[in-house]
Amino acid sequence: MSSTHRHEFGVLSWVGLVLRALGMTCEVTADIQKAIFKSNPANRGKFISTGLWAHSRHPNYFGEIAL
Repeated sequence: MSSTHRHEFGVLSWVGLVLRALGMTCEVTADIQKAIFKSNPANRGKFISTGLWAHSRHPNYFGEIAL
């Protein structure tokens, strides 16, 4: 950050930015879905299998890794 040499915001920078945004969105969405699922007393002892959780066992971890 203290360098006087500036790098152009190129294709690789955009790919990284999009990947970070997708990772954050995936992680936050999965966490919200699980919190809503767990707040229902009828779901006590059950594992969520709807939303992002229907496609992956740990979508919040996938989002974290993407970050």
